[in-house]
Amino acid sequence: MQIEQWFPVPVGICNISKECLEEVQKACFEWLKNNPLDAHWSESVETSYHKSNSFISQIGLNSLENELLNLFCDYSKSLGLQTPSLRLDSWLNRFKPKSSEPAHAHYNAFLCGCLYLTEEADSGKFMIDDPIDARCQWLENNYIGSNTLFTHRTVGYDPQEGKVLIFPPWMKHYVTQHNGLKDRISLAFNAIKC
Repeated sequence: MQIEQWFPVPVGICNISKECLEEVQKACFEWLKNNPLDAHWSESVETSYHKSNSFISQIGLNSLENELLNLFCDYSKSLGLQTPSLRLDSWLNRFKPKSSEPAHAHYNAFLCGCLYLTEEADSGKFMIDDPIDARCQWLENNYIGSNTLFTHRTVGYDPQEGKVLIFPPWMKHYVTQHNGLKDRISLAFNAIKC
C-alpha cells in the first residue's frame, strides 16, 4: 500500500552561530536594563512590539539580521518557494514567571520566526496546534491512542538558547505558562516582502 502525506506544516529548526548569539545576548540584556517593555492589555508577555517593529536593526544587530535573512531564504528554498526580497520586522519579548501568550498568527508576513536568548526548565513551550479543523474533529471523534506523524494534534518546543524556529505566518501559535524562576527572553521576527 502506498500512503502519501499531504498538507504538512513545516517548522524549520536551527541554531545561530555562537559568536552571533553572544553578541545578541549582550546587546539585548544591556538594552533591557535601560528600557521598559510593555504588556498589551490582552496579554501578559512584555514586548517592544507596540513601540517599534524593527528592534534588531534599531540596536545595530546587523550580523543577526543577515544570518536570519539567510535562514529564511534557506527555509523557503527547501520548501520549493520562490524567495522574494525580504526585510525583517522584529521585537523583543520578555515572559516573566507565570506569563504566557495566547494563540495568534501573523497574516501580514511571508514567514515568521523566533530566537531564544535564555533557557530554563519549564519556561513556557512554543506550541502549534494542527491547523486542519476537519482532521482535529476526526481525531477527537475517533481517539487514536498512538502518537504518530498522522495523529499529533499539538506540537511543542522548549526554549533552547540560540535556537531559531521558522514557520509559516498563517500557523496559529502560542506560548504556555512560563513556570521558570527567571525571565524568559526571546526575539520574534517576521520576514516581510520588500
